[in-house]
Amino acid sequence: MRRVVWIAAGLAALLAAWVLLPSLLLQQTVAAALRPHVEAAGTLHVRARATAWGLLRGRIAWLEIDATRVRLGDVTAERLSGRLRGVTVRLKPPRRWTVTGVEGGTLEVEVGQHDLEAYLRARGVERPSVTIDTGGVAASGELRAGPLVAAAHLRGQFYVSGGTDLYFQITSLNLNGTDLPPGLTAVLGVAGRPVLSLRSLPVAVTVTQIAYREGRMTVGARAGAAP
Repeated sequence: MRRVVWIAAGLAALLAAWVLLPSLLLQQTVAAALRPHVEAAGTLHVRARATAWGLLRGRIAWLEIDATRVRLGDVTAERLSGRLRGVTVRLKPPRRWTVTGVEGGTLEVEVGQHDLEAYLRARGVERPSVTIDTGGVAASGELRAGPLVAAAHLRGQFYVSGGTDLYFQITSLNLNGTDLPPGLTAVLGVAGRPVLSLRSLPVAVTVTQIAYREGRMTVGARAGAAP
């Protein structure tokens, strides 16, 4: 009887390993790829559904990601979440699975007002204040150049370039009570590097939507190669 129990326990362990181990391996692989993007105070959860046979073929059924405090370009976003399907993987030295492609899926990035205030503060804007509403983004702060200080108030919206990079387009700008002409604000809006970028993620994505609501901006993206 004892021998039968041990055999049954061994078979159960093998079955559990056959079912659970592939998913755990993929979860660890994707988490390791995303971990460099996550701040120390952030969280990262990855769930995968894979089988041993699928892993041998280099394919997994689906993958879910939920992370907070994620660095995407020059902005640390409040949250990144998504569900990917038809993920292809490859075993590369030293014995590490790497995601090589995605058939489809969606990602969503949430950016709050405080995230954009931190972005401005890191670029030398003093006492930054950001408001997000359904019409876009408004920001104010003090710009310092040596002994000179200018109070700036601006408004604008983000736009996508190259499918993955978000730039800010200024539609109105006021410095020390003086409104700048529209032509100058347009030049300022397109200058410089992107504010937020998804190009360094371990899967290819294309931004499909930028939505604004009170206190928050949501960026929607499609995963997989562009059609």
